[in-house]
This record gives sequence, C-alpha cells and structure tokens, in this order.
Amino acid sequence: MVTTLQKYIGVACISCRESIPLQFKAQHRYRRFKESNGDSKDEVVVPLFRLRCHGCHRESLYVPGDVIEFDGAPEGHRLRKKVSLDAIQNV
Repeated sequence: MVTTLQKYIGVACISCRESIPLQFKAQHRYRRFKESNGDSKDEVVVPLFRLRCHGCHRESLYVPGDVIEFDGAPEGHRLRKKVSLDAIQNV
C-alpha cells in the first residue's frame, strides 16, 4: 500500500505559532515571485500576505521569507454554525 504524504505551504502565526495555510491567490503570488526572483533587471516587488490566524484570530502581514512547507493537510476553517430562518421564526 502506497501512502502519499500531503504537504501545503503556509506561515507560522507570529503570535501563537499555529500554521496558517496560504490562500490560493497568495500561493499564486508566492510562486510567481519565487520563479522570477533574480531573472529580471526591473525593480523587484515583494508580495505581502495579510493573513488571519484561526487559532488566536490575530491578523498580520507576512513576506515570502516567512513561507514554509508543512506536512499533512491544512485544518479546515472553524465555521460558525448557521441558523436557518425557520428556526428564528419559530422562536
């Protein structure tokens, strides 16, 4: 049986060190920056990633140097439970 270890890229929260996965757009900007690093003689624009930690709920700015590869699958968002309109009307 062959098992594939899942990996994802993200950052460690500055406050609580919990892993924060990069969103799709941030992943795209990170990869584009990494591929073009040093190829161009133009001014280098370093992308900033504004990410919110799902553990401590603090938001911070991160740069490509903060991005690391984590083992496993990213944890899902802790979604709030939605209340249906029927439940509200019956109260």
